[in-house]
Amino acid sequence: MFMAFLDGEFAWPDVYYERRMVFYFDILGWQAHIVEAKENPQRIAALAGVLRLFSPPVFSGVERAEGVYMSTFSDCVVVSLPYCSDQLISSLEGFAAVLLGAAYLGFLVRGAATIGNLFHDGKIVFGPALNRAYELES
Repeated sequence: MFMAFLDGEFAWPDVYYERRMVFYFDILGWQAHIVEAKENPQRIAALAGVLRLFSPPVFSGVERAEGVYMSTFSDCVVVSLPYCSDQLISSLEGFAAVLLGAAYLGFLVRGAATIGNLFHDGKIVFGPALNRAYELES
């Protein structure tokens, strides 16, 4: 992304929201899981593994979709993809399957799914759809 310095101010190129399906969640008891893991590489791998469950290649039903992005910060995860009514059911089913997989591994998840305006490029994510998902999750 190019930024210019014009007339003493930074000029950013225009960015637009997209209508996207948004899956936002966090893992319950994450802090306790980290404390329990200590320096044990197998337990640390389990922590990383549960977050990888939500990555696009694993997230069943959406790996074939263009423009699927995932952003994480600690145990907070946002997965989004362009909204397509034909993929809504398979995306929700994939999300549910991954939630069950996380529970099977001993990680309970709380989250929300929304559809709405979002900017998500894989590194940066924000917009009204994420705000709404955050509100629902809370």
